[in-house]
Amino acid sequence: MYDVVTIGSGLRDITFSVERAKIIYRPQNPLYKKFITFPLGTKNDFQRPIFTVGGGACNTAASFSKLGLKVAAITKIGKDPEGRLILEKLRKDKIDTRFIQIDEKLATGLSFIISPKKLKRERTIFTYRGAINNLKLQISDLKFKTRWIYLAGLTGPYWRGNLKRIFGLKSRIQNLKIAWNPGGAQLKAGEKSLNKYLKLTDVLIVNQEEAKDLIRKKRARMSALLKTLHKGGPKIVVITCGRHGAYTYDGKKIYYRQATGHRVQDATGAGDAAGAGFVTGLILSRGNVAKALKLAIFNSGSVVTEVGAQNGLLTRKEANKLIKAN
Repeated sequence: MYDVVTIGSGLRDITFSVERAKIIYRPQNPLYKKFITFPLGTKNDFQRPIFTVGGGACNTAASFSKLGLKVAAITKIGKDPEGRLILEKLRKDKIDTRFIQIDEKLATGLSFIISPKKLKRERTIFTYRGAINNLKLQISDLKFKTRWIYLAGLTGPYWRGNLKRIFGLKSRIQNLKIAWNPGGAQLKAGEKSLNKYLKLTDVLIVNQEEAKDLIRKKRARMSALLKTLHKGGPKIVVITCGRHGAYTYDGKKIYYRQATGHRVQDATGAGDAAGAGFVTGLILSRGNVAKALKLAIFNSGSVVTEVGAQNGLLTRKEANKLIKAN
């Protein structure tokens, strides 16, 4: 019996810290107001690239494992050196890899992350999804017992079928709980399209912009976002707001926790750390939402102090120490 099985992407991340990048602000743009720019035709130096493992399934699995839970991950990687490195990292982190699929044709997914040296919170990510777009789950792939499933974003042509099979486990695994952090394809589909799955979701985890995308309201206030999403079915809604902390709503009370204020080295993986921290907090505290939100904030606040989506994650011992002190 696992405590958590994570499902989503597994990627090889390459982070570049660049000197000459500039941020241009365009308030009139309805979708994106800030742009990272470089002079056209120039050659730009960067610091030594940092190679890490990323992707929603891998990031959250690493976090759950470091926090002391028994974890397995489900993703799809290529039959290549990058895929082998991901498997090695997962096994080193004591994560069960027996359910990971290997693609014979497509390469392992890759994320190319550009981070301006003077603006650590800002970055642009280019992603080649590769093998993860071919993740296709059959009933035979889901024959396990777990208390929780943490579902990160699903991509590729099979995501709707995967979603159906994953949530179908609710009828097979007694008392199964599902935490869901929808990806771009699901956000584009919208709340109405996902209604039957949202009703089966125990914890919905999104950032503020994703929440607005999901309900198709760009100017909604935080209380309206929380309550509208909760009305759609999830038992608990968590909305992360970066440097402004995070909110959660359980249908009775809105909880808020401010960010830790730690100096940011790299914001990549902060959302995954918050989501995994929140679910771990619920498990360890037997459903205490306030304590779960506290662990979410501490975990995300810790991961941003180092480069990479996993390097700064808290251990169970570190988390317990922080919680007792705060």
